[in-house]
Amino acid sequence: SRVIERCAARPVDCSRRRRFSAEFLKPVFPGHDAVISTLGPRKPSKSACTIYSDSGAAIAEAMRACGMKRVLITSTALLFPPEGLLDRALRVIAKNTQQAAGLMETRVAEADLDYTFARPGFLTNGESAQFTKAAGAEPEDGKSISREALATFLVTEVEEDNHLREVVGLAA
Repeated sequence: SRVIERCAARPVDCSRRRRFSAEFLKPVFPGHDAVISTLGPRKPSKSACTIYSDSGAAIAEAMRACGMKRVLITSTALLFPPEGLLDRALRVIAKNTQQAAGLMETRVAEADLDYTFARPGFLTNGESAQFTKAAGAEPEDGKSISREALATFLVTEVEEDNHLREVVGLAA
């Protein structure tokens, strides 16, 4: 796709930077149509989860400084209302993830950007690019999605802009 070709031409390796700053991002953003962030913690510890809120604030500040508007951010399905006992237990176990992701979404939304928050369930290493989506809700037919399917949604969304200023639940 056009998005993948443009990204491949100007790769930026941010994976080794645990904390982002707007100063780091400002020179990277010009010349791009959108920002896609798939940052998230590996563990639900309080310190690991700050990557959500720290990166959200840095991305929003850098985008405003560069005059960019379009951002797609991977968040978490934990922000949807719990549907049962397992969902409630997960929210207790991953309370830090839920709080930090909520703060990130708030910071980005308040920055007056054209955001899309992708809220997948559990991420898997499956090879399927198939997914279901629901605007403003968790899809009824699943609690997990492959990383490939998440990437497919993000690239498709940046090209088509079907969900501007929306939260989208994703599952496979």
